[in-house]
Amino acid sequence: MLGVDQFGPDPRLPEEARRRGVAWLFGTEGGEPGSRYMAYNLVRGEDNGAPSFVQAKTIPMPFGERMPGPDWMRAWLDEKLGFISQVPGRLTAQSGFRMETPQGPLVVHPLICSEALIATRVQEGVALTGAELLTNHTNDGWFDRSVATDLHGVQIRLRAAEMGLPMLRTTLTGKSGVFRRTAPGPSGAPRSRRRSTSSPCAGGPSGRPRAVPCCAMPLSRCSPWAPCFP
Repeated sequence: MLGVDQFGPDPRLPEEARRRGVAWLFGTEGGEPGSRYMAYNLVRGEDNGAPSFVQAKTIPMPFGERMPGPDWMRAWLDEKLGFISQVPGRLTAQSGFRMETPQGPLVVHPLICSEALIATRVQEGVALTGAELLTNHTNDGWFDRSVATDLHGVQIRLRAAEMGLPMLRTTLTGKSGVFRRTAPGPSGAPRSRRRSTSSPCAGGPSGRPRAVPCCAMPLSRCSPWAPCFP
């Protein structure tokens, strides 16, 4: 959501989660109370009965989102260029969105746009939060008709393989999807082709896969998580 300040409390959003019985995590923006500027790129999460989750982008893109250099230089560049440098958020153990599922809590670690390009940023976030699922929230509309959004998608899918975790990508252009972890398993077969007989992703008595691919199934039906996102 763009152009709407959703940094602070908003009783409407958790109430909507409660009314619909769902949890959601979405990209948005916001600013400090009383500020005229929305200086944060954010993700916000709501789950029925849980406190609101708000995480600001920890590494704003140099020049595109935040002028580099010391404070005095950044202020000078902002003034000369009519720019507003974004404020970086903090990466902590609370930087994971915890949502309840029938199989127990699931920890989701969100990555805002270009953050997913930085392997060390993803590694630190997963280590701090104990994430079981990655998400990427990308405003790719400003790429227009260039191949930039496709290049972005090709690069960030590496994080799923590196971390051994699935990644859900959501964009404004509709180029959204699931990036599966693709590293070979102990048998040498790609994980994307393996099935576990203990999960709803497994096939029937014949061992043949179900007609509905697991990536198309609701998250709440997957247990344990790993076989659902091979």
